[in-house]
Amino acid sequence: MKAAVINAFTKVYYNVLKQDIINNGMFDEDVFHDTYVALHSAPDMPLTPKMFKSVYRYLLRRELSRSYTTITPTETFFSCSLPPTRRPQPPPRRTRTR
Repeated sequence: MKAAVINAFTKVYYNVLKQDIINNGMFDEDVFHDTYVALHSAPDMPLTPKMFKSVYRYLLRRELSRSYTTITPTETFFSCSLPPTRRPQPPPRRTRTR
């Protein structure tokens, strides 16, 4: 029963909510979908556009904080962080012999 109500709500308000979120802030399609899933899995949560936007903002903040704490260093980071004597040297160039 709850799934049918959420599906009907989403069908009616999907474009309105999406456009409102785009106009008022940052839109992330994955977070928008996660909000739908969160509302779908919460049995007692009231289903209103205001509640959808509140859950969306909460999940967006969580996603942004997660993305700022994830660090993926590159090769340059490691080559610059090693002392000069331990930096990897490029392989010697081969010369043609005749």
